[in-house]
Amino acid sequence: SFEINPRSSHPLRTHSATSAMAHIVFMNIAATGHMNPTLPLVAELRSKGCKVTYFVADTMRSIVEAAGAEWRPLAQPMELDEELKAKYVAEGASADEYCFPMTVMPWAVKLLPGLLAELKEMRPAPSAVVYDPFLPHALVAARKLGVPAVAMLTMAGPGVLSKPAAVAEAWENNPIVQLARKEIEELYQEDVFKHGSLLEFYSPDQNIATTIESIFCGPQTEIQVKRFGQFPWRCVGPIVDASVKRVAHATATKPAEAMPWDVIDEALNAGKRLLYVSLGTVANSHFWDKQFGKQGAENGIAECTGKEFIQHVFRTAFEALGDEEGTLVVMATGPEASVLDDLPPAPSNFLLRSTVPQIELLPRCHAFVTHGGANSVHE
Repeated sequence: SFEINPRSSHPLRTHSATSAMAHIVFMNIAATGHMNPTLPLVAELRSKGCKVTYFVADTMRSIVEAAGAEWRPLAQPMELDEELKAKYVAEGASADEYCFPMTVMPWAVKLLPGLLAELKEMRPAPSAVVYDPFLPHALVAARKLGVPAVAMLTMAGPGVLSKPAAVAEAWENNPIVQLARKEIEELYQEDVFKHGSLLEFYSPDQNIATTIESIFCGPQTEIQVKRFGQFPWRCVGPIVDASVKRVAHATATKPAEAMPWDVIDEALNAGKRLLYVSLGTVANSHFWDKQFGKQGAENGIAECTGKEFIQHVFRTAFEALGDEEGTLVVMATGPEASVLDDLPPAPSNFLLRSTVPQIELLPRCHAFVTHGGANSVHE
């Protein structure tokens, strides 16, 4: 009752004769670029008569329910709770020894028993599990249930997640990662690192990337090629539907300010260029007051915090584009109240908003200044 159709605008389809019996389970992290491409897919599956259950943090409940899915809670694996710290973290360990992405492994151990129990009780039984490859527990759960596992990568392929060998090895050899790995293998007979690595737990059944073939970036590093270089991939293109409720910023708590569309359209009608500046949702949330560390080493920002990075770009934009009569700049500043502290006042040709309806704005733009994140590239 379930198939993957790479030629379709939506990658998952059900056979019409049995679509009412299909039950697709999604599992995801509550991050903007990881969530948004899944939502039109949920809506499409529901329109075809499929039952859809979506496991994700409670901050996303209204979003997935608006798309038509039944919501189930799934803890965010970004930080260890006190129970996991007590079990996995050695006394005196520094915080960078048990930070994300190492945290996903202890969380997988903690979540799998309850997750499997819920899945086994579902009626109709799950037909397939569509999951974010950051989540090893989603892959293990699908394999233990004996249903197809479909990893949905909302980026331009696994190559964009390639890491220097030293970084990958340090993450993988971390004591909490190795302890959790051993537990999963003993409990479920699954070694998640045999064909995967942190942030890259792809499926031997099917993997879909929300990009186009001309920019798809397959496995690049020796580890990637060796562990999952033979796995199947399908490029399904962008999955965007303006009629489906979406996430503007996963950590925003205030309603979005109204966009002055009349001002924007008036500027365009007068022949002005429209520039959009956005640095995504990670630097101004998870890394706001944290250094990028090893993940930013290749870009020269290892010792830079998210706030420092964002303010550097904003200051540069103010200096380069300020008061240009022929240019209107829309800048998404993010939800942090202090983002503009110590910066000069915004130039008169800048419109600042904490969040922006991106898919409505982009078709009007002449250029997009972006950090190249998942949601930005996808849309």
